[in-house]
Amino acid sequence: MIYNVIVTEIAELHAFETYLYYENQLSGLGEQFLIELEHVYKKIGEHPQYYSYIASQNIYRDICLPKFPYVVIYQIYKNDIIVVDVFNTNRKPIL
Repeated sequence: MIYNVIVTEIAELHAFETYLYYENQLSGLGEQFLIELEHVYKKIGEHPQYYSYIASQNIYRDICLPKFPYVVIYQIYKNDIIVVDVFNTNRKPIL
């Protein structure tokens, strides 16, 4: 079963800010970030249960981006995957 991946506004904003940051560091690096992010969205859309919970409440899960210090935080709700945040692992989480 393929799930519908829904990206929240805050997750989109954080992803866009990250894209801009990496593009300012090195041309094309932001594009690499977005390609990797889209690949992760595809993976969680196909197999969202493969990835572990991040807290004892068993609500949110996460998956790391392979080449960037970011995780995608999401939850499964019926046939939807709700991407709550694209989070820099060097920061303290809000959840």
